[in-house]
Amino acid sequence: MTSLISHLNRAYDRFLFGSCNPLTCVLVRVTYAALLIVYVGVWMLDGTKWFSDAGVLQAATAQVLSPTPAESIFQWIPSTPWVINTCLGILMLQSVCLLLGIYSRFQAACIFVWLVSFQYRNPLILDGEDTVFRLFAFCLIFMSTDYAWSLSRRWRRPPLSLVDAVSQSWGLRLMQIHVVLIYASAAWNKLLGPTWQDGSAMFYVYQMEDLFGRGPLPISVLESEFMVRTVTWAVLVVESILPIALCVRRTRFVAVGVGIMLHLSMEYAMNLFLFQWIMIVGLLSFVDVRRDRAPSDCRT
Repeated sequence: MTSLISHLNRAYDRFLFGSCNPLTCVLVRVTYAALLIVYVGVWMLDGTKWFSDAGVLQAATAQVLSPTPAESIFQWIPSTPWVINTCLGILMLQSVCLLLGIYSRFQAACIFVWLVSFQYRNPLILDGEDTVFRLFAFCLIFMSTDYAWSLSRRWRRPPLSLVDAVSQSWGLRLMQIHVVLIYASAAWNKLLGPTWQDGSAMFYVYQMEDLFGRGPLPISVLESEFMVRTVTWAVLVVESILPIALCVRRTRFVAVGVGIMLHLSMEYAMNLFLFQWIMIVGLLSFVDVRRDRAPSDCRT
């Protein structure tokens, strides 16, 4: 019994630490921060309208509408236009600092607090994309994001060693688990839907003019029952296989490629803002970024 527990402990430590590559954490940090700058920039265009008391939703009403109770900065400070614009400016500045690698874990923690505060300030404009941005910010808090491509690494004396970086990389596993659960949940809910089972779900998607129709598609495809069913079942199969394929080392590279192709095709056809791109960032957390001085056993 003792040997079994010892074996499980070693396997647990190896899963969280020994197989995590800090360079992958850096890749995730850079791509996430680039998207976050776009995300916050769009907020800044209409920040007064969406988040201030001079806009469409009062702070007291937002607390009532919030699906779950959450602590928010705007519970303690006024939601005036000046305050909102100042806070958005700080969030943008910290997003740039995250991109440049300036004390990235501190920036990620602050960004997570800002995202929670703004998202719960107006829950009516939220969708799955906002949730993923918030979850990934939380995961970045626990990653060795300044191991490379970082201004903080240049300032640090001595620089962060590979051993220390790997020991801080378990947040990468947390992000990977989130990505797997997102695909598994999406597949499970589709499997329970009768329109996905009979292959007609994409027909109804094609009729949603506010979401579908970003890129031109042949009419023969949109009006073909065979093509509609084929696309519907293809999406269902891919999302059902991805949670398993991403967890298996031999199929991981192909799974990442197929997942990226799926999201790029959806980006071409649908108006979902940054959802496809933030999910691609999640898929990049499974990519093994190699460098000569990184040992071969530091792999995601």
